[in-house]
Amino acid sequence: MVIFFDIDGTLVDEQTQILPQSAADAIVALANAGHVPVVNTGRPYSHIDPRVRALPFAGFICAGGQQVRLREQWLKHETVPADWMPAIIEAVRQNDLQVVYEAEGGFYLDGPYSDKHPEIHLQSRLIQEIGCYVRDIADGIDHSVVKFCTFDIPTSNRAAFIQAMEPWFTAIDRRGMAEFLVKGNSKAAGLQLVLDALGCAREDTMAFGDSANDLPMLEAVGTAVCMGNGVEQAKNAAHFVTKTVLEDGISYALKHYHII
Repeated sequence: MVIFFDIDGTLVDEQTQILPQSAADAIVALANAGHVPVVNTGRPYSHIDPRVRALPFAGFICAGGQQVRLREQWLKHETVPADWMPAIIEAVRQNDLQVVYEAEGGFYLDGPYSDKHPEIHLQSRLIQEIGCYVRDIADGIDHSVVKFCTFDIPTSNRAAFIQAMEPWFTAIDRRGMAEFLVKGNSKAAGLQLVLDALGCAREDTMAFGDSANDLPMLEAVGTAVCMGNGVEQAKNAAHFVTKTVLEDGISYALKHYHII
């Protein structure tokens, strides 16, 4: 069986950044039993927590399907075209959004358009703790931007910005923020690349998620599991709602289905 795992809010608790030992042990048990565990995350590959990379995952679907890696081989590696960036930056500023540009190896921020939202400060600190950089676009963009996220403040016009980005990007609404993927990409599309490479049917797949950006993945597998801490949309899309991350939800669901 091929089993896909989101990271934030699924493998790792978002508030405490704890990766439960029960979850790590479950990934090892899956690999030892001949199953194929695969990460499926919104994070770019270079932003993945070293604790997660150290586990025996056979593959990594990253940046919402824009980067797909299976057994040390890249199946896909797509970034935002550099000539799109000036228009994106200008539209962010015109619509008074807060922004994080997620690039190879770290974050790019945009001065006053990145300093008014507490989530940006938190994520910047966390990304630096795992060895990634945080830089300002005023100093130049010398690494490819993979994707970006915007955060609302009271004066933001997110609807106008999403409309302006529509020809290029798919926007995922995530509770006061939006995540932008290059069109044609999703966690489900990345998942299908892995299944095609492995010659595996949908019926022999399972996925764990918790958020709105996990919906395509949950809808694309044979068995969909939502974490107990997940959003209602994800719970409604799942076949089974397990316990929370900190209540050993990964292990609980795999035992429920007699997989470990």
